[in-house]
Amino acid sequence: NQNGEPHKARKRRKKKPSDRGEAKTGVRIIQLNCQGLVPRGTELTKLVHEKQAHVVLLCETRCNGRKVPITGYHDYYCDCWNENIGCHGMAVYVKSNSLVCKVNEFIWWNGNHLVDIEVHAGGEQFTVRGVYSPPPVALDVGLRGKVNLHHTVIAGDFNSRTRLLGYPKGNPSGKALEEILDGTNLSMLQSCETPTTHIHSGGTHTRPDVTLVSSDLKHRSVMRVLDSVGSDHLPILTEIGTVVPTKTVPISHWKFGTANWPKFTRKCDTQIAATAWRDKTLYEKVRWYTKALLRASDKSIKRVKTSCFRPLWSKRLKRAIKKRTAARNRYLLRPTQKTKLDWYRSNANCRYVAAIDAKRKWRATCAGLNKDSSNRTLWAKVRKLRSAGVEPHHPLTTAAGQVGTPSNIAKELNRQYAEVNMRPTPIPGDDQIRDQATANRIRVPPMADDMESPFSLDQLKAVIDATQKGKAAGPDGIHIEMVKHVSDFGLSVLTEIMNESWITGDDPPEWKKAIIRPIPKSGKPRSSAKGYRPISLLSVLGKLLDSLVQKRLAFHLEREGKLSEFQTGFRAGRQCPDPVVRLCQDVADAMCSDPPRHVGAVFFDLQQAYDRVWRDGLRVKLRQKGVGGRMYRWLDNFLEERQISTRFAGEVSSYLPLEEGLPQGSPLSCVLFVVFIDDSVDGLLKLKILVALYVDDLGVWVI
Repeated sequence: NQNGEPHKARKRRKKKPSDRGEAKTGVRIIQLNCQGLVPRGTELTKLVHEKQAHVVLLCETRCNGRKVPITGYHDYYCDCWNENIGCHGMAVYVKSNSLVCKVNEFIWWNGNHLVDIEVHAGGEQFTVRGVYSPPPVALDVGLRGKVNLHHTVIAGDFNSRTRLLGYPKGNPSGKALEEILDGTNLSMLQSCETPTTHIHSGGTHTRPDVTLVSSDLKHRSVMRVLDSVGSDHLPILTEIGTVVPTKTVPISHWKFGTANWPKFTRKCDTQIAATAWRDKTLYEKVRWYTKALLRASDKSIKRVKTSCFRPLWSKRLKRAIKKRTAARNRYLLRPTQKTKLDWYRSNANCRYVAAIDAKRKWRATCAGLNKDSSNRTLWAKVRKLRSAGVEPHHPLTTAAGQVGTPSNIAKELNRQYAEVNMRPTPIPGDDQIRDQATANRIRVPPMADDMESPFSLDQLKAVIDATQKGKAAGPDGIHIEMVKHVSDFGLSVLTEIMNESWITGDDPPEWKKAIIRPIPKSGKPRSSAKGYRPISLLSVLGKLLDSLVQKRLAFHLEREGKLSEFQTGFRAGRQCPDPVVRLCQDVADAMCSDPPRHVGAVFFDLQQAYDRVWRDGLRVKLRQKGVGGRMYRWLDNFLEERQISTRFAGEVSSYLPLEEGLPQGSPLSCVLFVVFIDDSVDGLLKLKILVALYVDDLGVWVI
């Protein structure tokens, strides 16, 4: 150092595990014979959230149709609850959102109740099998002759009596368990030295709950017996791999209802006036304007984090559970009738306290609701009360195999969505149209003055006022609520930026990017990309410019009479019932004619219509409709260099280009598709076939 002394070696700090998302490797499994799920729902919910379990295997639920929802977990119940066949009920809870898994159907196998769960975590696939073997039945875990198993966990109440578990005598299930251990590569995590998990009415305590793991997981598995939740059986936690404790990161969002909008307006004006923005390029202006709005929002609008779920828990219940634990320990040391009754009474007291706390919580929740409460307040309360988690993500099946991690699923979905917009194999005649589209870029005659003039501030304000609130933001994070509260000075700057884009025919790249949010379709398998509906989120600022151009283009097409009279979609003064009325009238006229005539109709719905629009063909049709000048140059650039990125379970893929098609979510895409499909019925009209068009829906009929 400067004093001539040797430098001291710096200690390297150990990297702390990230609090975001799930652990890189590892799975937590809780198994329990709950002997009645409903009275133990409160304690089980607390335990599951405290241990951050991924999969919960329950047997002897005895729900009889009733369900116990656990927030953040999706539940699966068997539908064969029947005392006569020895089911007593079986249930599986799987962590939602962050976990990719698939739960198969509950089955009966030689008198044993089985359920399989495919879990994908940390780039690995695990098979978790829940088993409940009733006491009169010999154990059979359904291996079907398999000897070498990979990444497999079999857990449940086996009711197996064997010397390996400390029983003095065996039974058929114990013998079957020994055969499984001798004939397969499965290993048992329990032994005669591990803590017991079940207390019998006579005071003896045994180990009927067993966990088997395949040999490749043996060195990575840790089994722990947890504290009681009120059942005669103790829950067992099995950790496979290195499981890093994770912290749920709340999702933050803008709270526009309590925003200080006057302060937001002043901050926007200050941010805009303090910068020499006119010297910047168009791309720099767009980035600068976006940052100015976000900075003003940070100082005037609160960000509210979604509150993390806290299980119902009170000091009174905690004291009751502490007394129950002490009573249970006394019964284990001295199994007398008195200590047994004390344990039963303390257990019943815990259930009573939990029920009283639940009633008090419900009364407190409903206290603020009355006949004067608004629908918005009511439904906000209902959404908070929805405690059941959404169904977990399923692994995606591709030609190369299964994709399990959320990041890889996001990447695969994005690739498949981009493939839909790839250029098709050219057919004869395509080259001529493509050459014509290229020539149109060079020779573009101007349009009328009202089509070429820059946009005014009043036009932009009219578009902003017509845009609905509550829409999701695009990749830039700007919401329409922010733009609605920008002053006229700030909007005039935005108008100049949009006019520069309009005059130069250059649509900024930031406004061409889209985030795809796959929404599961009802009744469709989630193992395929077809089971999701892609929702495209574009920049709000870019969509405002698209709306301005859309209004001009629609006005030009209507004024010049360039659209077919049979097209009723997205046109002023026309609506969906128009073609329905025409068809009904033709049918009625045919039935009332003498003699009555038949009407034959065929209806078409184009699959992925917007994604398969041929851009060069659209350019040629735009020129045929009289579109030229600045509008044609801007639309030509608008169609190029579109990019998409898919967000799935918090993971975002990289951007991929779209070679063909129209951008989903843009106000301009509807009018452009109407232009593209407008001449598709010309050949049918020559054959005197009656037609009706509503955007991409086509109906034809003959009388």
